[in-house]
Amino acid sequence: MLDGRVYVPGGTTSTGGVTNVLEVYDPAANTWEVRSPLPVPVTGYALAALPGKMVLFGGWDGANYRERRGSTIRSPTSGLRPAPCQPLGRLGRPAHWAT
Repeated sequence: MLDGRVYVPGGTTSTGGVTNVLEVYDPAANTWEVRSPLPVPVTGYALAALPGKMVLFGGWDGANYRERRGSTIRSPTSGLRPAPCQPLGRLGRPAHWAT
């Protein structure tokens, strides 16, 4: 949760395609809304909520695994944006970090 809401970025459509839709659920109002889309379609990612932001790591864009590309950050002030990939982390995989 971020800002009291549940964020559902990207994912797979009912026909098997990959989407860049960002949907947000507000449990207090019991409503869903569509927000600005992700910069690229993505599914199969890891997602972390940090104070005031959401960081999306890696994922499948429908053609390639995005392990060496930037993460996506969502915060109330900055919106969605790509973040740079950082040097390789443990096990030879990149460590994505957002500041």
